[in-house]
Amino acid sequence: MPFRRALRAWFAISLQTFGGPAGQIAVMQRTLVDERRWIGQKRFQHALNFCMVLPGPEAQQLAIYIGWLLNGVRGGLAAGKSSTQSPLPLSRPGGSFRPPSS
Repeated sequence: MPFRRALRAWFAISLQTFGGPAGQIAVMQRTLVDERRWIGQKRFQHALNFCMVLPGPEAQQLAIYIGWLLNGVRGGLAAGKSSTQSPLPLSRPGGSFRPPSS
């Protein structure tokens, strides 16, 4: 898997995941398993089950694992960062919005 192609895919996934961890996992499964077929369903489910047992954010751990699986350490770091950092510029303006006071 070329690294740039995977990086674009992780960025696209991160732009679609405003539903919390369950939404992130569903988008990862649809994109990586069903559409692109970069990882099999059985391996995805096994990795998800393992991440659910570990303490911490399971969606990010799953992204890091799949990124590592596809592109090694560099892929894991890129997938982990994109799963947390990419939505930030989109959500920051919404966080500063205040309704008019009465």
